[in-house]
Amino acid sequence: VDLSARDPIFFLHHANIDRLWSTWNARGNANSPEAMWRNFAFNRNFINPDGSPWNVTVNGLQSPAALGYRYDDEEGPWPAA
Repeated sequence: VDLSARDPIFFLHHANIDRLWSTWNARGNANSPEAMWRNFAFNRNFINPDGSPWNVTVNGLQSPAALGYRYDDEEGPWPAA
C-alpha cells in the first residue's frame, strides 16, 4: 500500500480526479465548510525538495494556483450543466 501512489495508473487516476474537482469548483461549486474535513491533516505523507516532510491540511490543498499549477481547461468551455 505504501507504494501504490507510485503506480502510473494510480497517479493518473488521482490527477484526473483533482482536475475534475478543480473544474467543479471553477463552475461555482464550493467545497465542504465542515471543519472536520477542512482540518484533516496529511502529516509526513509528502516530501519537500530538501527531503523534509511537508505537513498540510485539506484546507491548504484547495487551490491549484496556490500550489503552483493550473489546468489547461480550468476556464471552460464546459458541457451544459
